[in-house]
Amino acid sequence: MVLSTQQPISHSEIPPPPRPEVKTTQSQVKAPDLIEIARLQMGFVSAQSNLDRSKVVLKIAQAVKAGHSMKIDSPEYQHITKRQQAGETIDDIISKLAANVKSFHGVSLDRELPYREAEASLLRSEVGSPITDQDILRIVNGFEKHYALKLNDPALVEVNRRRQAGESLLGIKAQAQQAIDQRERTLKTLLAAEAMKQPQNTQLIDLDIEASIKNRIQAGESLNDIISKTKANLDGYTEIDKKKGQLAQIERRIEEINNEKQALENTKQKEQELTSQRELQQIRQQLESMQKSVESSPELSPEIIANFKQNIFHGGQLIKEGKYTEAMEYFRNAGKLKKVGKYISPARSIIIHELPKPDEYDSLVDSVAKNSRNTENGIELSRIDYYITGPDGVVQKQNQALPQQLQHDISLVYMEEWLHSLQNIQGKPLTGEPDPEIDVAVYMEKNGIPMTEAFKRRYGRNDALNKAKQAKNS
Repeated sequence: MVLSTQQPISHSEIPPPPRPEVKTTQSQVKAPDLIEIARLQMGFVSAQSNLDRSKVVLKIAQAVKAGHSMKIDSPEYQHITKRQQAGETIDDIISKLAANVKSFHGVSLDRELPYREAEASLLRSEVGSPITDQDILRIVNGFEKHYALKLNDPALVEVNRRRQAGESLLGIKAQAQQAIDQRERTLKTLLAAEAMKQPQNTQLIDLDIEASIKNRIQAGESLNDIISKTKANLDGYTEIDKKKGQLAQIERRIEEINNEKQALENTKQKEQELTSQRELQQIRQQLESMQKSVESSPELSPEIIANFKQNIFHGGQLIKEGKYTEAMEYFRNAGKLKKVGKYISPARSIIIHELPKPDEYDSLVDSVAKNSRNTENGIELSRIDYYITGPDGVVQKQNQALPQQLQHDISLVYMEEWLHSLQNIQGKPLTGEPDPEIDVAVYMEKNGIPMTEAFKRRYGRNDALNKAKQAKNS
């Protein structure tokens, strides 16, 4: 064997072979439960299977419509045939199947995301991040040579994170280069040990590596043991590379899933807005038809105005009794308004996709109040509409009652608009208060209508009511 002319170094100066473990500079991540990962995987596989089957059925239905030849004994074809025999048109079947595909796609993404995140968490607990030492070195060299770097490069993000933590570029580069050199030394150690095992081998061997191997032999290790351990270290490096590659791929997939989910959510919102607009258009058409049928407005005699006041009082009694659903329906009764020449006009609805939480009540009722108003011809009463996407992928309006507190708030807004109509009809305040908003609150208080804090906060009513109480008590 041919030896190099380099001077040997002592065994104590040679860094020990690296172990394939997470670098200390990377955050340690607790590995998720493997049983939980398996559970998440099963959920995703099941959802993906449903999606794949729905795509197959849709494809066959489209082929049936196009008149293509196919296997008539397939379960999917027979399923479509039975639906046609039951009276469904092929266009209706395709439309419903397409909705199913969209719905199953959403479910599949919802199941895949936590599974992929759990996979990524497990890999991060083992290798830290998908960034390699070569990636780090590439970024640092780019800084030094003033290359243009992509801002979304994960390696650049990692280098900047370490710089913000106090590390210098020089230190980051040295650490990455040391790790690369250490790995290369491990490979050279294996080649040298295998060459030393075959004396007739003429391969060039660094004297320091040869000295290190000889020192280990003198310490009791056999050449075969050294070769075996060094191979294990190299296998560890290879395994780390493999897992870093898997982690990078999974993180890209997680980003894709989030983008797909956002696109589906945007599409769903547009569909719900279109549904709401269609309903609003239908209401407007009904209103126009009703207005055309009215030949003239009734004369507002004292009796009519008195009856209108009684109607408002009765609606207030429903609120006092806690019958908020009935109160809302009562104040949306177009017939009672029609007697005083006014109409319930369409107003912008507030769309929700899930039942609201208590901390969302105030903002929702504020939106209802802002979109409810008196006009020259009637009252516009906003409402909260609850829509969800059904199992067939079709957007459906829900009839589930809103929470009691929210119903209380909305019923007060409706009564407020009726009281504003009474103010307009009479041409004067109800209680003598010049501010119509304060006038409404004083009327409610005098008639024992329980007002919510959200209602009293609007228009400074709370302060006005408190001042009135202080003046009365003084």
